[in-house]
Order: sequence, then structure tokens, then C-alpha cells
Amino acid sequence: MDFTQRDLYNIMSRDYMLGNTTIDEQVEFISDQIKQPFDSGNTNYFKRLKKMVSSNDQMDHICSELFKQIENIYPNIEIDPSESGQHYAQYFSAIYKFFIKNAKQLMFIFLREYLYNNKNRKGLVMDFMSSKLPSYPKEQYGKKEFYILITKLSAIVKTIPEDNIRLEKFIDYIDRTDEDAPLYLTDIKDMLDKGIIIDHGVVADMFEQFEQSDSYAGVINKLEMAITKDLIIPYLKENGLMDIRMPTPMEPEEDISDSDDDSDESEEVSE
Repeated sequence: MDFTQRDLYNIMSRDYMLGNTTIDEQVEFISDQIKQPFDSGNTNYFKRLKKMVSSNDQMDHICSELFKQIENIYPNIEIDPSESGQHYAQYFSAIYKFFIKNAKQLMFIFLREYLYNNKNRKGLVMDFMSSKLPSYPKEQYGKKEFYILITKLSAIVKTIPEDNIRLEKFIDYIDRTDEDAPLYLTDIKDMLDKGIIIDHGVVADMFEQFEQSDSYAGVINKLEMAITKDLIIPYLKENGLMDIRMPTPMEPEEDISDSDDDSDESEEVSE
């Protein structure tokens, strides 16, 4: 990737700012992210915080307070690693990445995979299908199902929480992609299995935060483009309907990996 002079300046300014913050200021950055998980960017402030805190006990206290803040934003989750016999930094890192830092990217991937499933898609579209629907541009959408899906996509997405999707299933849809699943997804599953995370319906909370976020319209737009590229265009080609169809612009894939910020993930701060 080529950076402009302004891009480099912004990166240097951010790095300088982060390099001169106190522990309290770094915690405040994370708190601000927690308040708006879908609009707060994907900077990993916790990586920097781990390097600043020199005591496991202090880190455990900080993580406990941040866990409470996450539970306030997502009321249908309980987080309690107190019986695990482990310090909290690694648990918090995974939870932070999943529910806060990468929340927008993970929601997009879930929605894409959920709607690509034929059974899910047809069931959702059926509620918006009308026998009185006038003729539609078949050369643009191919099937009536695709026309409804695109033109009613925002409303359709808002009905998905009615399916009462549990956190484990939410993760399973993300894991169905061909991308290498980041380690924190496995960590979240492991915490569910061990009862460190208790899911009372947190996916519904995530959808509520998502729908209220400034990022919502952009994610829906990107989802429209993905559906067009991966479902509609192939159908049109297969049925010889591509003659007057304009090419669909390509969107870059969301990066949900943790390869660039987990090199020291397994390290614990010293006493």
C-alpha cells in the first residue's frame, strides 16, 4: 500500500500521541471504544496498554472494570474469569477484539454469510414478497428474490435478530469463510465452553448497537455490493442476462486478523 505524505504524518502523529500517554489515558481510549463499538475505529489500544502495565494484579483490576463496561453496552452477556485461575489480559484481549475493536467487520462477515445461505435468505425474503409486485428489471437483478433482497436489504437485516441467533452460531457463520480464522475467535468459543462468557442473547445486543451506529448505512451498502458480485452477477451470467449489466465495483475485504498485533499476546505482564 502506498502512503501519501499526509497519511504518514497522521500515522506518526498517532504513534507519537500513543507513545506519550499515561495508563489512565490509554484506559480511557478503550472506554471510548466500548461506548461506540461500531463507530470507534479498529486501533488496538489494549496492545499498548499491556506494555505499560507492569503488574498482573493491576492489569486484572483494569480488565475487570473494562469487562463491566462491556456488560453495560451488551446487557445480555456475563463475563467472569475469576474462577479460571488465570490472569485476565488474554481473556480481555479476545473479548475486546471480538465485541469492540472488530465489531463492524465481524458483523459484515456474519451478515454476508448468513444471507448467502439459501434457506436463510429465502425465508427472510419471503416475508417481504408480494404477489402484487409490479414488473422488475430482470436484466439487472435476475430473480425476483434478488430484487427484493437488494431493495429491502436494510429492513431484512433488521429482522435477523428475530431468529434468536446465539453467539456460538454467530461465530460459526464467520468461521465458514475461506479466510483464516483469527485466534481470538477460538478464544471466544473456549470461554463460552468454560463458562467465562455466558450468553443470554448478546447477538441481539450487538445488532441493536449496530443499527444505532453511524456505520450502519455503510455496511448495508457494502453488503449490497457483495450480494451483487457474488449472487446476482453469477446468476445473470449463467442465464445470459449480462449484456447490458454494468460491472459492479469491488470492495476491499475487511481485515479481522490479529496477525499484526498479537506477536506478544501470550506474554503476561510481570508482578
